[in-house]
This record gives sequence, structure tokens and C-alpha cells, in this order.
Amino acid sequence: MLSFSFRISSSWIGKVIKEVILAIKRHMFYALPHPTKDDFSSNAIEFGKKWNFPNVMGCLDGKHIRIRCPSKTGSLYYNYKDFFSIVLFALVGPTYKFIAIDVGSYGREGDAGIFSKCALGRAIQNKVFDSPQATMLPGSDVVAPYVFLGDEAFPLLENLVKPYPRNQSSINRHKSIFNYRLSRARRIVENAFGIVSQIFRIFFTPIHLKISVVEDLVTVACILHNLMIDEKGSLADVCLESDPNELVPLSEHNEDEDMTNQMEPSTSTTTTNTKRPYVRLEFSLENEERLIEYVKLNPAIYNPKDANYKSRTYRDHLFGEFGKTIEKSGFDC
Repeated sequence: MLSFSFRISSSWIGKVIKEVILAIKRHMFYALPHPTKDDFSSNAIEFGKKWNFPNVMGCLDGKHIRIRCPSKTGSLYYNYKDFFSIVLFALVGPTYKFIAIDVGSYGREGDAGIFSKCALGRAIQNKVFDSPQATMLPGSDVVAPYVFLGDEAFPLLENLVKPYPRNQSSINRHKSIFNYRLSRARRIVENAFGIVSQIFRIFFTPIHLKISVVEDLVTVACILHNLMIDEKGSLADVCLESDPNELVPLSEHNEDEDMTNQMEPSTSTTTTNTKRPYVRLEFSLENEERLIEYVKLNPAIYNPKDANYKSRTYRDHLFGEFGKTIEKSGFDC
């Protein structure tokens, strides 16, 4: 396409694109600065306001980047999702900006294995980041450290929080609610990955380039993602440049409650964007618990091994049915 538009040979365009990628990575890396103590403090305040989870510095997760199988690599890049990939391991802040990234791990490795070996994971384990001092949780005298959020694949550390095991949360109401709210705060890293893929459509198809070039390409995509959020001033403006019908609905939460007991009902207001709606959930504690129980009874919502897990239509139907029972839409659920 570019070759036809600019009357330049495909081989020369390939060379130009590689040079542009390297130039962006070299001269615009300021969009991924090393986080400071003030940055983490600001993130914690935003997490408390938007996601009702205090003392959180960022959320951690990995994303598989589809590639064509490199020659003579065997199954090194073949992942559990049945395609070849390298892994983007990222730490994301409350505004969907990337705080730190590590690119290039083998697709066959899991999040736990990558975390123990990659530079980002070692920095968290060895407390290399300049974290704020422990402080009291809002509305209590309990002193808690500042932490990162991860899913069940990660180890439990002093500065890394993960959900309770399912066999415990299924029988303990407090732990179940804690898991729900942790997942609600942690999903921003999943949303950040989705936004990057939505804007840079190359991530929807296998990338047929050398591994070193793919690593640079992914790094540049994260840099440009951060720059767009800085320039536009809000995530909504960045998302609206793409087709809104293909974006995963995002929600912001601003509940005033005590996270030490996890039990007070939430209060919030609904805000609407003129071009694209952003919803603040108005769930009472009772409805929140009913939603948790409903999700447990329908593994297609959360279990990748379920036959209907990949069917978004089926999952939308499940949430729609639940929404009818509490007089809310499936979109809200």
C-alpha cells in the first residue's frame, strides 16, 4: 500500500520504516521515563479516586505479540494459546499509560517465569523502584505499604499483591469482595493492551519481521501510546480516534468506602461523554455480591478452557441476563 502511494519500492520502504522506528526509540524515549517517588505517589492517589484501591503504584501483566515463527527456534516462541509470540511485560498506571516495559521474552514462558527473569520483574523483587513510605489506609489507622497489583500467576511479595486463591474466596465473603475489587483495579493493564492493539492494528496479525525489529516496534508503540495520552489530555480522546464500536467498554469508579473492611456500600455518579459513554457503576453491596456469585456459576466469563470463553456474544448475553435481574444493562455489568 505504501509502495503504491509513494511510488517507492517495497524493499526501500522496509528500510525507511526500520530507521523511523529506531529514531523514535532513540529520541522519544522520554515518554517512558524512569518512575520517581512522586510519580508513584500520584499514581496511588489516582488509583484511590478512580478504582477505589489505595496505595497502588501500578498494575502488572504480560501480553503475547503475534509473530511468524523464526527459523530454527523450535517451540521457543509457541505459547499456550496455540500461536507464536514474544511477550510484552508491562507496568501500567491508573491513566492507562505505560510506566515500565520489558519486551522480548519467549512466548512459551508464563507470566511467573518471565517475572522471575526479566529486568522489570527483578526490579520489583529487589525493590529497585523508589517507592513511597508506607502510609495509613484511608479512614483507618492501619499502616500499609505501597504495592503493585498482579493476577494469580505472580508471587505474593511485600510490594506485590495478588488475589486470594479461588478455594478460599469461594467460601469467604470478605476475600471474594477483595478479589473482585483487586481485579477491577488491575484490569486497566488489560485495557491498555487493548487500546494499543486497537490503535496499532499490526498487533492483530502475525508480524513477519526479525525478533529484534519486533521488539523495537512494540517499544515504539508503547512510547507513542503514552505520547497520545499526554497530548490529548484524556483517554477518551485517544480512543475516539478509533472505531468506538470495536473498543472494549471502560469504566471508572469513584466510590467512597473503607477498604479495611471491604463491606460498605458504594456510591457514585454517572458521567457521559458526548461521543462515547463512560459509565460509573452504581452497584450496591448486595448487587455486587450477586454479580460475584453469578460470575462463579458461569465459567465462560472467566475460564479460558470453557467452550464459550472466546464468544463475546455469549458473554454479553450472560451479563445482559444478569442485568435484567437488577434493572441494569449488560454494559453496566
